[in-house]
Amino acid sequence: MPAQPLGASTLAGRGFAPQAPVVAPAGAWQLRDSEDTRRWNLLEWSLALTMHGDQLAGQQADVVGFVFHEPGLGPDAFYVTRFVITCCAADGAAVGLPVLWADGGTLAPDSWVRVHGRIETSTLAGRPQLAIVATRVEPIARPAYPYLYP
Repeated sequence: MPAQPLGASTLAGRGFAPQAPVVAPAGAWQLRDSEDTRRWNLLEWSLALTMHGDQLAGQQADVVGFVFHEPGLGPDAFYVTRFVITCCAADGAAVGLPVLWADGGTLAPDSWVRVHGRIETSTLAGRPQLAIVATRVEPIARPAYPYLYP
């Protein structure tokens, strides 16, 4: 792991597709009614949203990631983001969820947060998309293992 983990400055240089496909075989993600979505990490959310989209509206989310401010997203919105590593930092792909929160614009890029809320369809950057409508955003320390692995 690099001394400083991949973060918002890496995204600014690469571009960001928050639900970019991460290696997952067809049928690898099955949505079950009994699933507690509050236990999902950002990789699991990314896979589920890619495969099941609007079926997830109304579900509870409790995720950890770093703050990334996408230009044009809006003053009260940010992405909660993690990098997924399959081999090494060079192959890192970012996954994230947009978050609507009244103080979203005040969060420092690369600061780590835990976001609690509900998945809802919202208009962000002029288009409808699923986002976490946050009920609580807590600043936290960077996790000992900041990357997710498939």
